[in-house]
Amino acid sequence: AQRESIFQKLAEEEAERRAEAEYVENLRNELQLQEMEERARANEHENAEKKQRQKAELMAAKEFQMRVKEEKLREEQRLEDEFKLKMAQKFAEDERLDQL
Repeated sequence: AQRESIFQKLAEEEAERRAEAEYVENLRNELQLQEMEERARANEHENAEKKQRQKAELMAAKEFQMRVKEEKLREEQRLEDEFKLKMAQKFAEDERLDQL
């Protein structure tokens, strides 16, 4: 009977150790899962910010290109107007000289 009592106590202690080890293992697994989820959320957040930055950069580049294009068109128009004015002045001068 004493022997059975000792075995019973040892079996109970072993069961307690196993239960505690299982509890600790479950806590580890839960913590690992939470850390993985946190990393996934951080990556999602980082990717969203990166996408937003890229969008802003593209919009800024497009805006810059439009300004450059407008400036180029204005300069071309200015040069054309200047050329027309010079040609008109030249024709007027030629006309004046022809009348002399």
